[in-house]
Amino acid sequence: YKRNSLAEKGGVQVTTLLKTVLAAFIFSPILFFVLVFTISRFRREHLLKSVQTAADLSTFFFVLAVHFLLVTIWDKHWLFPVFAIFFVLITAFLFIHRFLHGTMNYSRVIKFLWRFCFLFFFLLYVILFTAGIIVYVANSMQLEVIDKKIAESDRKIASLEAIFFAE
Repeated sequence: YKRNSLAEKGGVQVTTLLKTVLAAFIFSPILFFVLVFTISRFRREHLLKSVQTAADLSTFFFVLAVHFLLVTIWDKHWLFPVFAIFFVLITAFLFIHRFLHGTMNYSRVIKFLWRFCFLFFFLLYVILFTAGIIVYVANSMQLEVIDKKIAESDRKIASLEAIFFAE
């Protein structure tokens, strides 16, 4: 009795491909946004509806990308504060909507909140991505300065060794 496993039929490659695509979308959710927008644009005539669909579907990837950028830049996990901000926004929007309209239209509030979160996390992603590049460049420049100082110190030590330990 021989069992046909997924590995024998190429299942491992499919899961690896899926993991790679998901990682790419988490690393760069703008790619996912553009992909969804392009597909939606071919299916619909309205530009605004295509943008809204792409924003609705890519918000989750922007939230994850912001979390991982925060972890990368500051080496701390920020998932709880990110979700805390999200829930504070939900609560604030529910109260504001109730105050302004007197009634609750939950689907409208959730849709507005979700799109606001897209805008918020998109801007945060751009800011953190830029900050990450700046931090990386600053660290590499600092390392170059340190390397130059070490090389200079090594030359001075070598010249002192040549003076004191000359035969």
